[in-house]
Amino acid sequence: MIKKLKIYISIIIIFIVGVLLFISFSYSKKRSFNLEGIRTEIKDSIKKIDKCGKIVSNAVGIFRITPSQWYTQQWILQNASREEFLKLTDYPSGAVKAIAYEGLLRDKKFEGKIDLINKSLNDTLTFVFYQCGCIETGLMLSDYVINHIGNLNNEFRNIKDDEFPKFNFSDNQIEVIKSKFRKRKRKRKRNLEYYKKEYYKTIK
Repeated sequence: MIKKLKIYISIIIIFIVGVLLFISFSYSKKRSFNLEGIRTEIKDSIKKIDKCGKIVSNAVGIFRITPSQWYTQQWILQNASREEFLKLTDYPSGAVKAIAYEGLLRDKKFEGKIDLINKSLNDTLTFVFYQCGCIETGLMLSDYVINHIGNLNNEFRNIKDDEFPKFNFSDNQIEVIKSKFRKRKRKRKRNLEYYKKEYYKTIK
């Protein structure tokens, strides 16, 4: 019993230290991120998104209220330039990255959409926290980009198609994206199962 308690305490301490190191590292990256070329009004709005730390829908909570965060998101989407969005796809914040990706994917004249989606698939360290109604979900960046912005995986069949941007991708391009996305999800699942098994070995 005492041995198991010590193991639990050690795991908790390691977890807390890991979280603190991650926060410290993220904060350091944000401070050192070069925002040259980003207009002041966009910077101020980005800071608000970053502080909130999540993307919100236009109706949250029991009473389906539209939060001020949603209006900030919409303002950025309508006012940031393509160059600003491109730069912000590397910003060390899931919420900010999500806005930048959405801005570019909704840009009808932006021709780098396939490369952008592939970039999200290769980003395995960024999480996006999304709140709709009373539910808040943590998603990988690629999951948010492919499902919540583009619905390329057809997970939202009950939502009107005109609410999603039109990519004009060929059927083959969409299948390639979906195949890569499924492979990433299977790999994450295998990794999770592996770490679960290794963890349970320590507490037997």
